[in-house]
Amino acid sequence: MGVINSLIEHTGNITIFFLRTLLSFKKFPKIKHILKYMEDIGVNAAPLIVLTGFFTGGVLVVETYPTFHKFNAEFLMGALVSLSLARELSPVLVALLVTARSGSAIAANIGTMRITEQIDALEVMAVDPMRYLVLQE
Repeated sequence: MGVINSLIEHTGNITIFFLRTLLSFKKFPKIKHILKYMEDIGVNAAPLIVLTGFFTGGVLVVETYPTFHKFNAEFLMGALVSLSLARELSPVLVALLVTARSGSAIAANIGTMRITEQIDALEVMAVDPMRYLVLQE
């Protein structure tokens, strides 16, 4: 029963956080902030994504070559790798890499702010940490 209570509690906390975020919007965020976060989260992750795609393609070739060799269809390897990477693997890998990389960076940044008492300083200055950290206004 403790697991169910914990699940319900976490779901409630996430819902409250989401609602507080929506209610905190008084104006549209500045385009400057949006572009900065798009660059930090998306563009700066591109080298990692390309490197992962390269090695994933290599593993795909190594794993499927013996089967294609049995049927004398090695000439289809390029089409198989490009289609399977483009349609199936790349979207999933990109989503996992971007969320893991950016999520851990954001969590580390907020954790550092908590440890160095920067969030407490925001509260002392009567700045809502929710609006400052989540909405970046």
